[in-house]
Amino acid sequence: MVTKEHVDISKVQRQLDRYVARAHAGQRFVIRRYGRELAALVSYKDLCRVSNSRATEAKGGDHPRENVRISLMRTDFGRYVCEAADGKRYWITSARNLSWAGLVGMIDLYLLEAGDPLEEERIRAEAAERDERFRRALEKAGIEVSWPTGEPVRDRVLLKYDPGDELISEQIIRERR
Repeated sequence: MVTKEHVDISKVQRQLDRYVARAHAGQRFVIRRYGRELAALVSYKDLCRVSNSRATEAKGGDHPRENVRISLMRTDFGRYVCEAADGKRYWITSARNLSWAGLVGMIDLYLLEAGDPLEEERIRAEAAERDERFRRALEKAGIEVSWPTGEPVRDRVLLKYDPGDELISEQIIRERR
């Protein structure tokens, strides 16, 4: 599990090298100013995932991104954070131009935490297939299997029943007889 820590912008600016190294190791930092979440410092791998995600493509392609050396970012960190909050992505690089971390806006962080929609769809399909195999195995063993069918019961239908001592299901059965 990835840890996420909320930090003040001034603290990150003072110790930018330390926070970039920790982000490179996999931690995520939400950068705040006066309690308002502006941007996030994420690992290089996380930034690649956001840039390549289908959700980003659905929003009209990749946002502009720029390589910035850590020494340059340290001098005007507030401006970079504000631009990241507006949707720009920054690859934070070392003096030898190696990518270490990324500075992204909060929307990109939410996309990253939500995960890839295709991966979620694949997981749901596998779960449905597993449930179907289980149901067939039960039927083959001679166990009667009953799954809910039909439309779900609407709230307004349930409102006409009294949630008193008698169960609602018993009231429905009595009404239908």
